[in-house]
Amino acid sequence: MEPVWMWGAVAAVALATVFAAFAKKLLYPADQNKLDPAWLEAFDVAHYRPMERLLDDSDVEFLCGLDGFRPGMDTQLLRTRRRLFRGYLRALTRDFNRLAGFVRLMLVFGEEDRPDLAAALLRLRWQFTLAVLALQLRLELHRFGLATVDASPVIGMLGSLRGAMAAGHA
Repeated sequence: MEPVWMWGAVAAVALATVFAAFAKKLLYPADQNKLDPAWLEAFDVAHYRPMERLLDDSDVEFLCGLDGFRPGMDTQLLRTRRRLFRGYLRALTRDFNRLAGFVRLMLVFGEEDRPDLAAALLRLRWQFTLAVLALQLRLELHRFGLATVDASPVIGMLGSLRGAMAAGHA
């Protein structure tokens, strides 16, 4: 019989590998996305505000209170909404990376050196990466009713990056 600690170690290594893969994907996106000024002009953080309510329990409670409610409808609703939430999160991450790309362009082609902006971008990218990873974990726990999901921190970081970019600092 194999020792229990060995299975724990294997699980820990697997979890660390998954975490590292997600972090690498968020920090160094393979697709550098075309940096289109028209996209930047049209970009609006408000597009992501529905994420804040998408997994709110009040809609499920309302559904359960309806006369035509059948067991399983709540589960199906939450499954669909989690899928939509994941799609929003992928798009939000892509847009964050696009905005970060614009900030990098500002750093490279700006008229003055901005080490403060570079440091702020790096710090915000790390905070964003950790927040997205935590959100993905909470989303998985939500499936089992073990956690709530709050997208406002990552939406706020996206807004901060956009606002800092407009002001010329992060």
